Amino acid sequence: MKQLKNNGIARLKLNKVQLKAKHEVDNKIATNQYKFEEICCPICGSENTHYISNKGQFYLPINVVICKQCGLTYLNPRWNKNSYLNFYAQYYDKFYRASHIENNILNVDNKIIKRIPLNYKECAKNILDIGSGKGDNLINFRNSFNKINLFAIETSVQCQKILQNNNIQIISNSVDTNWEENYTNKFDIIIMRHVLEHFMNPISVLSKVRKTLSGNGILYIAVPNNLNPTQKLKQSWFRAVHTFYFNKFVFKNLFDITGFSIIDMKEEKGELYALVQKNIINIPQFSNEHYIIQKNLLENLLKEQSSLIYFIKNWKQILFGILQILGLKPKL
Repeated sequence: MKQLKNNGIARLKLNKVQLKAKHEVDNKIATNQYKFEEICCPICGSENTHYISNKGQFYLPINVVICKQCGLTYLNPRWNKNSYLNFYAQYYDKFYRASHIENNILNVDNKIIKRIPLNYKECAKNILDIGSGKGDNLINFRNSFNKINLFAIETSVQCQKILQNNNIQIISNSVDTNWEENYTNKFDIIIMRHVLEHFMNPISVLSKVRKTLSGNGILYIAVPNNLNPTQKLKQSWFRAVHTFYFNKFVFKNLFDITGFSIIDMKEEKGELYALVQKNIINIPQFSNEHYIIQKNLLENLLKEQSSLIYFIKNWKQILFGILQILGLKPKL
C-alpha cells in the first residue's frame, strides 16, 4: 500500500481488503461497539489540552489534542483498550500489513544495526524486538553477529508464524502482559521501532523495558517525529492507531520519568530516534514553550494544507480518496 505520492502529498488509496475493513470498523464505531475513553496526559498528568483535529487517516474519527503543560500530542478521547485489542486482532494487518507480510524478501538495508554502536552489538547475547513484525531487524542481527539469541513480542498471528519459522522465540503477543517478570536484566539490546506511539501507556511499557534491560544494555527506540511531519496531517499523519505523537522535548521527559539516560538522540527526516541506557529516575522539566512550539507547527501545517491553493494543486487526489470511501471505483 502506498500512501505517499509525488512530493510527499498524501492520497487515500484503498484496496478491496482495506475498504471492507474500513466499512466494518465504521459500523463498529457507529453502533458503539468501539467505545471511547477520556484520559489525562500520561507524561505530566495535566488535563489542560488544546484541540488540534478530529480527522485522520482512512477518515476514521480521532481527537488530536496537545497538552498545554508538557507539549505531548495525543488522542483524547480515544478508543478504549478492548476496542484497540479488537482492531489489532481483526483489522490492523488488513489496513497496514497485507503486502508486507506476503513479501518474504528480507530488508537488508537496516538502519538500526548501523545506528547502534559496535561495542554494544559485539557484546550482545540476547536481543528483544518489541513489535517485531516478520523479524527483519532480528534476522539482520543474526546474519551480522554470531551466537545471538533472538526474542520477539508480536501481536500478528501471521507474523508470529514467520518468526517461529526463523527460530525466533516469541515471549508474548502483547506488551500489556506480565512478560517482564521472567526476563529481569535479560536483554543486551531491546528494539522498539515505531511501536511506542501505538501503546496505551508509554510509561508502563518503558518501565517493563527498563526491568528487562541488562546492566550495560541499550534500548533503541524510534518514533515518527511530530516536529517534522512528512505526510499530510489529516490524511496520513494523524491515525487512530497512533495514540501518541512524540517530539524531542517529550522524549527527554519520558526518559527522565522512566529512568533512562540518553546516549544519542537524533532527528532524521520524519523520524526521531534515541539510544538510551538505564539510569536513575529524574524529575522531568516541563515547559509551556514546548507546547507553543508544537502547537504553532501543527496549526500552521493544518492551515497550509486546508488552503484553497493547496486544494487546487491536489484536487484530483482529494476527490479520488473521497470517491473510494463512498465505495466507487474512480480512475486517475
